[in-house]
Amino acid sequence: MPFSANLDFARSNKQRKLPVVLTRLEVKSILKNISPNYHLLASLQYGSRLRLMELIRLRVKDIDFNYNCIHVWDGKGGKHRIVTLAENLKSQLKLQISKVKGLLELDLKLDDSEAEKFLGFLFRDLTSN
Repeated sequence: MPFSANLDFARSNKQRKLPVVLTRLEVKSILKNISPNYHLLASLQYGSRLRLMELIRLRVKDIDFNYNCIHVWDGKGGKHRIVTLAENLKSQLKLQISKVKGLLELDLKLDDSEAEKFLGFLFRDLTSN
């Protein structure tokens, strides 16, 4: 029997997986029932389509309130991108930034003995070097 280079294989068809998409009502329900500590984070993730690591790495300087956008650096695949900032999140973000600035100012006013009360072993480790 001679060898034939004509091999007639039938390719199997891959079933395409459709992404799971939540309805607007389902998203509202989730955001309504989420803890207030995580509401802004979840809203940013959904409203600006940020991935989890992009959200974790987000810095104040990456948010452009004038142009309603967020600059994402080194996102998926090491790429940079710009995403929209939902208009209704601007006031919540500004409030969060002002709260954190206030906490930073309080922390900076502490002298070493007061800081050691709050940071304990961590403060001793940092100052021992």
